[in-house]
Amino acid sequence: MIVHPSWRAITVVVIMAAAAAAREPVQISARGMRPAAREPGQEPAPEHGTVRVTVAKANIRSEASETSKVLAQVSQGLELELVAVEGDWFHVRVPVSGLRVDAYISKKVAKISTPSPPPAAAAASGRSPSAPVQPSVSADHSGMSVVMTVGDASTPLLPRALRVIQISDKADSLSKIAPLVPATGDVKGRAGDATPVTFVWVADEAAARRVIADKRPSFLAIFKDLPGLNPEDLAPVLVRLTPTASGVRLIAALRGRADQASRTDPDWDVVRDLKQDIVRTDLQRLDRGNMRLTPTTDLPPGEYAIVLRLAAKRKVAGSSILGTDGEGRVFSVAWDFAVRGTGLFSAVPARTWTGLAR
Repeated sequence: MIVHPSWRAITVVVIMAAAAAAREPVQISARGMRPAAREPGQEPAPEHGTVRVTVAKANIRSEASETSKVLAQVSQGLELELVAVEGDWFHVRVPVSGLRVDAYISKKVAKISTPSPPPAAAAASGRSPSAPVQPSVSADHSGMSVVMTVGDASTPLLPRALRVIQISDKADSLSKIAPLVPATGDVKGRAGDATPVTFVWVADEAAARRVIADKRPSFLAIFKDLPGLNPEDLAPVLVRLTPTASGVRLIAALRGRADQASRTDPDWDVVRDLKQDIVRTDLQRLDRGNMRLTPTTDLPPGEYAIVLRLAAKRKVAGSSILGTDGEGRVFSVAWDFAVRGTGLFSAVPARTWTGLAR
């Protein structure tokens, strides 16, 4: 059969268009055009799916470059959402407290584990196969989040709102304060009242939502977007919680005046005088307002929390610490969890420390 030259040209155009649409290389020969042969083991890279970390520790970076900032470190076996393949890098989304953060991981330390579903499956689900997954933002807009890593799994911890109770008794440790704290109470005090009192930060719920068996978890604390605060002035701390007979759990305590909540003079030495049961950790700064904590020893059974504290010794106003903005926003939240053991979580007595433990 004789093929008219014009039809042959049209055929070439159609084949080239089809190959381009499929993103396939082509070879041109005397017999016409056909897809180019791939190298052994070479497969087209999917643009969506998941990638698996293949080394013990891998860096998650802000850009596709070995010199870009390290946002976090992830462990072997962790699955990350694949957005796109960009040269020698995987564009991924990392879950951080309900928000999927765009980042990059090198092909040297990860590989594709699950490609995206075929177009038919995507169509059946009602989602376009080429539509990017939109990040989901949690209801917590405080600018703070904590992710706990146990083994190969990373899980956002839910924030726990704290309440401040005012008691008249003075004690030098949370264990001595515990019998004195009622189940209900509030911060009281009239202007000008200099009567010494103790302010106690408590979590109303009697137990943590998250219970683990691993005694050496690590934590990624992100606090770079706190309204009105410089993240350089803050540091995450791991503390042990003190249970009480009234059912609340103690986070910290601080001696002050009855009218402290209304005082605007920066005369409260929070860093020096704050009572809290600090657990010693290795603290690694990953970026501005982005730090990783790892306990230096195994955690005994009990209840714990990640909290944010002032990083340098300075005095602050009572209205700031006990208010709802600025430092008060930081002191009014904790990310709690429990380490499972044989017996009660409170079986091991806690010690009270002040200041920051690294």
